[in-house]
Amino acid sequence: MKRKIWLLLHRYLGISAGLVLAVVGVTGALLSFEDEILDIINRDVVQVEQRPFAAPLQPDILYRKTAENFPDRRVQGFTFFDVPEASVKVNLSDPNGGRRGEDWYIDPFTAEVLGPVQGVSAMHFIEDIHRRLLAGETGKALVGASALILIFMALSGIYLRLPTLIKKKVKKRRRPIRDTADHALKVGQNAAELSVREARKSGDSLGFYQRWRERLSRLLFFKRGLKGTAFWWHLHAVAGTWVILFYLSASLTGLYFSYDWYRAGVLKLAGVEQPKRRAPMKGAGDEKIIDIDVSASALAKSWRVFGEHVQSYTQVSIRLPKGEENYQFSYLDADSGHERASNRMEIRYADAQIIKHDLYSDKLVGEKLVASMLPLHTGSFYGVTGKIIFFTSSLMMPLFTFSGIWLYLQRRKVKSIKKKRFIKRAESMANDGQNPASAEV
Repeated sequence: MKRKIWLLLHRYLGISAGLVLAVVGVTGALLSFEDEILDIINRDVVQVEQRPFAAPLQPDILYRKTAENFPDRRVQGFTFFDVPEASVKVNLSDPNGGRRGEDWYIDPFTAEVLGPVQGVSAMHFIEDIHRRLLAGETGKALVGASALILIFMALSGIYLRLPTLIKKKVKKRRRPIRDTADHALKVGQNAAELSVREARKSGDSLGFYQRWRERLSRLLFFKRGLKGTAFWWHLHAVAGTWVILFYLSASLTGLYFSYDWYRAGVLKLAGVEQPKRRAPMKGAGDEKIIDIDVSASALAKSWRVFGEHVQSYTQVSIRLPKGEENYQFSYLDADSGHERASNRMEIRYADAQIIKHDLYSDKLVGEKLVASMLPLHTGSFYGVTGKIIFFTSSLMMPLFTFSGIWLYLQRRKVKSIKKKRFIKRAESMANDGQNPASAEV
């Protein structure tokens, strides 16, 4: 009875959230390789011709030239890569007032404007579908509810699949070993060469290792030759077993971005202070007029200080202040496990003194967990292999939606056929003067 309740909940909750989970899965698969997709789209500007005997321009010179090329827009930051032929990414203020700004590529050797980063708006559109279904806060709540359902689906799937692992078949009457040998001799085989399946037919009991190998095989491997309902059920069950852990990881971390109460709970358990919300963006007329020469000089000093304390990096982003605020350096070193394992340095604008230098390696376990929430969600926490696994698992989500709905419709079809047979037989028995209550399906 308990198993039947779990099965019904698994079935109807899956049907209810199936379409949403399919959309979220496909869009999530695309977003897991967002950087790689953008690099392919912008392959003509993401790299420049390598100049072996030329040195790239310093950030203050790039800042001056970029400010001259875009006199009506504010330069908000730069991103440098430790690759000789990599272009420099510059972030400019959005003319429409957007918080993220707009990214452009420039030549690190000449400061020539190569062009804007193409495909960003498309990826933002996909992200909006993934997080909000293009429906604002309502869609965000629906995605969060679907993530909760996915957690239940994974756990109930484990419960429903456990009998496959622990269920024991009905024991057959054991026969003496000599019977097995006699059987082998009759068919012209040696008893030692009998296969496990032949031994089972002969009544021999399998050893512990063989029994568990057989159970794991039923749990994890697909049977060949199945058709129709048996094929789709087995595919749904076996494939679901393979991706259960990845779906749990994606859904548990996805809730962090869907519900404020969940995020607050994670931060409290991790011992991390609730981050303050950013102040609203100021209008273009409210920003202070920035002196390009003064800002370039301050940037040169800050960059020199940064270079004295950080000898090597794979990527460094500089957030430029609006006025006389502080420079924010965020960099990844060779040991950074993922894109959010960044180290941060804050340098005072006025005198280029280091105010703060936070290393990712010095963070507490809870702080690392919070910082790694997005990499755990996308799979980049586990490297390229993890991203590929999460990408494949996300793309499989429509498979479970389709197979689950198909199995549900087939079940209804079978029940309808049985009901019609019952009614037809009951009517036939009534016409023959028999008791219709005794009719069987």
